[in-house]
Order: sequence, then structure tokens, then C-alpha cells
Amino acid sequence: MNDEKAGQLKPHAFGMVEAHLRGADLNQARRRFASLGWRSHCTPAVPKAALRFGAEREQAIEEQQSEEKSKRFHNSGGEILLRQAHIQATGHHQDKDAVGYRSTVIRFQGWSLHLILIYLDCEYELEDGPNAERTKEIASLIYAIKLPWLVAGDFNRSPQVVATSSWCRYLKGIVTAPDVPFTCTNTSAEGGSLLDFTMHSRELEPYLNVQPIWHYPFRPHLVAIRITIEKEVEVDRHRVLDSPLEITCSYGPRNFDDCWAMHWNKSEDVQTNIQAPWSDEASQAATHLYSRFAWATESYLLSTFPDATAKHFGRASSIAFKEVDVALHNKNSYIYATPKLSFWEKLGNGLRLLKGYRKNGTRNELANDTVQWIGMQAQEVNKWMPLELKMDPVKIKRRIIDAISSPAGD
Repeated sequence: MNDEKAGQLKPHAFGMVEAHLRGADLNQARRRFASLGWRSHCTPAVPKAALRFGAEREQAIEEQQSEEKSKRFHNSGGEILLRQAHIQATGHHQDKDAVGYRSTVIRFQGWSLHLILIYLDCEYELEDGPNAERTKEIASLIYAIKLPWLVAGDFNRSPQVVATSSWCRYLKGIVTAPDVPFTCTNTSAEGGSLLDFTMHSRELEPYLNVQPIWHYPFRPHLVAIRITIEKEVEVDRHRVLDSPLEITCSYGPRNFDDCWAMHWNKSEDVQTNIQAPWSDEASQAATHLYSRFAWATESYLLSTFPDATAKHFGRASSIAFKEVDVALHNKNSYIYATPKLSFWEKLGNGLRLLKGYRKNGTRNELANDTVQWIGMQAQEVNKWMPLELKMDPVKIKRRIIDAISSPAGD
């Protein structure tokens, strides 16, 4: 392997959770990382007793630290983020007493990412006990820093639980998991649980790809995750409706001599501009009268808006189109942007989600909602179907029913 290929495979950053390192052990590990060319940002592990609440907390920490058995590997968490030496990053914003996560702002070429490694305690609910402290602190940091953010690590919960939590909804986050049945083995009938994945801001969705890395050596976890953020996108021209600017809330001057009738008289000179396909059943005279009425009403309202410009006009009197640059997909082939492509992508995601539910034997409200939504898409499928593939709507509906009722979920 040549040096250029090796450099491409080396990640910009490398994260570890549940490192179980603190004190002298952590310092020794950091020196070792530095000798290998990595810069480290760490949150030390804590004794299990440190997760207690109330007056017992400090006493429990002292007792467990005095025990010889707590010297190593008898503690909880420990998050370490490694980055290449040439990459700028800072983690000073995180409280020195923080537990269970590592928040770091990494500067890439032309943009910054707020990356958070997380480890949630399996003995507590997602938003209870020490997990509640961690999720609350992370939410505060995300809102304070105001950058594209990515939370990755061991959530000790399924992606569905995290995605439907009030924490995720509050942050307007999106959960993206690797396409594997589980990342951690256990004695359940499924053979394991999917616990390692990401939650991230919506602006990262078009660029993010989460892939599994097999042969992970630290059991019971057998899969690590590779996160790729590809900022290069394919841009194309797309024809969209030329809509007038929104009218912002303001208090403008009021002309008591002004009235709607004056604007109606001025509308005689309005030229109707309709670039949409014309229907033979439409009346040109009635369309022109409606355009005059709409223009008169619009101009009467905008006369009290001091910041009004020509770009604020055009509701109903003009149906025009323009061409704009839109990103069709990135190098990870995540499709988005246009209504047609967005529909097919959403339908595909729904079918993949349903297949996962079938494979895991899951029957819950989310699974039922997915089935109901897919079942009502016959009209949309017919709408966006390419002309050369058009088929009878009844046949489309029958195929959708076959897809959502298939035992294999194919």
C-alpha cells in the first residue's frame, strides 16, 4: 500500500467510549497516543459509586477509590477522542466535572463540527438518573455552540427509543444507525442489540454515512461504526416556482386617504403572467379579473409595509418559474432536494424500516404507522412513476399491499 492510499484510510478523528481509564492509567494512554501522532481529548472514567446522588456521593467516591480493586476496570465510562495533529480542535467548553460524554469542536477545511462522544448507563432510563444529567448538559452545549452537531457512541438503547425521546425531539435531531441487526451480543432471541449509532443535526443528513466495521475486538461489542461526512455534492439546475418574498411582521404608516377601490382602479394596467400549462376549460377573462382582484388586495396590504419591494408582489397575478441550483446527492448517494427524489427516498426508507421490523419481530405503534403510511401511497407512486413505467393504479395498490404484507418484508 502506498503512502497516499494509507493517508486516505487514516481517519481524521477516532473516538472511544467505555475506555475505563482515569488517573495515571489515562495519562499513560495519552502519552502513548501522542507518540503515535494523535492529539487526545478525554473525559476520565469514574467509579460506579460516583454515579450516586445526594449526600452519599462524595463519601462513596472516597470509599471506592480507597479499594484496591477499583484501581482499574472497576469504573464506568471514559470517553477519548483522538484527532490527527494537523487538525485544529478545542474542548475547553466542556465542564471539567462532566461525566459520560466528550464534547469537542473540530475545525475542518471551511467548516466546523461539534462532535460529542457519549456513553449512557444501561441501569437507568434514557432520561433518568445520570443519563438525564448527560443529555441535559449535551443539549445545553449544542444550543450554546450553534454548529452542526453529531452525537455518536454507545447509547445502551435502541435507535427507535432515542429517535422518539423528548431529548431528540427537543434538539430536532435525526438518528442514523449502521445497517446491521445488532452491534452488541447478548442472550436474547435476536442474538444482540443495536446500541452503537449516531444522532445528529438535520443539516448533516445529506452528507452523513454510517457504516459498520466488523471484527471489533472488544466483546460483547462486535461492531464499531465508521462515520463519513462527505461535503462535496452534485449540483444541477432545477425549475421551481418563483414565489414572492414573505411579508415580515412590522408596523408601518397608515394612509387614511387610501382605500381598496383605489388599488382596484390601478390594477387595470396589471399584466397577468401565467407560465403554467393553460387549461382549455379555464376562462381567460375570469382569470384576468381574479388576477386584478388579487393584485389590488395585495398592494393595499403592502401599502402599510414600509420595506415592500417589487419582489414582495406576485400572489395570484403571476405564476412564473425560475431555475435554481440544487444539490441532487453527495458522494454517499444520499438523495434529496427535489420532491420526486425525496418521495422515492422516503418510500424506500419506509420499506427498509418495515423490513427491519419484520426481521426483528417488532410490533409497535411505529411499525403500524409505517404500514399505514406506505399503504396510502398508491396515488403518489402513480404520480411520480416514470411515463415508460406507468401502470394501472389498481395494480400499483395491489403491489404495495403485497410489499407490506410479505413475511420477508421484501
